[in-house]
Amino acid sequence: MKKTYKPYLIVGTILFGLTRIYGLFAHGVISLAMELTAIVALLGGVFLVLIKITLNKNHPSSSWLVFTYNVALAFLINHLFIQGVLTIAGGSSSLDFLFISLSGVFALITIGLWGINLFTVRKESIKA
Repeated sequence: MKKTYKPYLIVGTILFGLTRIYGLFAHGVISLAMELTAIVALLGGVFLVLIKITLNKNHPSSSWLVFTYNVALAFLINHLFIQGVLTIAGGSSSLDFLFISLSGVFALITIGLWGINLFTVRKESIKA
């Protein structure tokens, strides 16, 4: 499990530092979305550890599940960061909707793969 939470801890720390540095140039304006980027990365790592506990690692869907989970989390973090920058700058963009939509699509794929992984018949449970 050390391989799972370590990258998320590093990314969360980098995002926390990045939001602090960006906050220095924001003239006192803060954004909740930008503040949540580090928290989402850390909680995403914790949630992935919990998901990996329930996985059947021999099933082919397990590697795809981790991949789609990471992609969904990356799109969500990008959405939050861009939303935060736009909030601080006082602007708007249609690209933030694209990021949250893609995050939702990959999250649904992840949930589907998780269901496939959990409810498929394991070979060792079948007795001849």
